[in-house]
Amino acid sequence: MPPKPNKKIFVIMPFSTSPTRTQEELTDFFENSLKAPIEEDGTLAARYNVTRSGDAFHITEQIIKDLQEADFVICDLSGRDANPNVMYELGVRM
Repeated sequence: MPPKPNKKIFVIMPFSTSPTRTQEELTDFFENSLKAPIEEDGTLAARYNVTRSGDAFHITEQIIKDLQEADFVICDLSGRDANPNVMYELGVRM
């Protein structure tokens, strides 16, 4: 039996400085609190790939495609003010 393809987890979150977090803090949160724990876990690593949108201000066709094709979506709604891109991407996914 061929191996099952990995499922895609797409993370919706700010990627540049926000009112409460720097770009470095956001990247650290994504890499160390979301991506690494899932992709490095022995039972999950062979089944899931975790991605987020690139460093683009505008919502691109690729982001919309990734949102539509993801098996799971994690959305970071933390922070004092809502991020317009995060809210839009969440709406696209819903």
